[in-house]
Amino acid sequence: MSHHVCGIIVASLLAKNSNTFRPLKQIGGKPLVRRLAETMLDTGVDPVCVLTGYRGAEVRSSLEGLSTVFLEDPFYEKRDMLLSVQPALKQYLDSCDVFLIAPVGIQPFSRAAVSELLRNDAAVAVPVSGGVNGHPLKIDRRAAAYLSEYRGQDGLKGGLCAMGAETRYIPVSEDDRGGGIRPEARILLSGEDVFFGPEQRGLLLAVKSKGSVRAASDAVGVSYSKARNMIRRMEKELGFMLVERTQGGVSGGCSRLTESGERFLEIFAGYEQAVSDYAGEVFDSYFQEMRESL
Repeated sequence: MSHHVCGIIVASLLAKNSNTFRPLKQIGGKPLVRRLAETMLDTGVDPVCVLTGYRGAEVRSSLEGLSTVFLEDPFYEKRDMLLSVQPALKQYLDSCDVFLIAPVGIQPFSRAAVSELLRNDAAVAVPVSGGVNGHPLKIDRRAAAYLSEYRGQDGLKGGLCAMGAETRYIPVSEDDRGGGIRPEARILLSGEDVFFGPEQRGLLLAVKSKGSVRAASDAVGVSYSKARNMIRRMEKELGFMLVERTQGGVSGGCSRLTESGERFLEIFAGYEQAVSDYAGEVFDSYFQEMRESL
């Protein structure tokens, strides 16, 4: 890659319904934000900067082991993508020639789509498939510098329009967008009723990251009392402790997952992956005939 490319993944924006928070949506057995980060890293993008805000602890946990950097987005509640990305643009202006901006949407994009964008020398490049504009948006340093200071109307779109930069629309196939239909298996565990799913797992991961049930409840957007009740319900159904608390001390008490809690999350993740893989195999066997006939 001839240019130093910075990838900016916007995984911070507040969702109305935490159960459909897009960065953590499972696609092919992985959170969508992880798929996007891996795609950028695989094409040589460095750094890959992930903006976190809403449910930030879970987003960070979902990217464990990847060479990503994180920036906290103090403006995530405003739901203004340009306002969110401006600090990252300013931070990397001196070290990067090209920027890829990717809000976490519904569809992942592929390595082929990223490579096609980076081969184009336009100031602004947008992938297009089936007449629909997609992501990531590619901009050069001059466009990034302008956008980092833009204070006009209509956010990112308004900034690009005001700048008057050349924009090229790059055709990519559905496969290059990472598009197409696919199965999504949502795994819930039930006793007398559902007691474990995405919200509960997010809470446990936040306890692991934050070291406090109260801080974890803030991170996932539930009340402290609800978080405690969720943990008690999980422990009752499973028959073992998930979270243990240490009282007192100079710095006050803290909470952490028990060994059983850590192991439970590992086992559930493996089970979820196996179900997702099997769902993909069955889906292919049932839908292959349809694909060939269309």
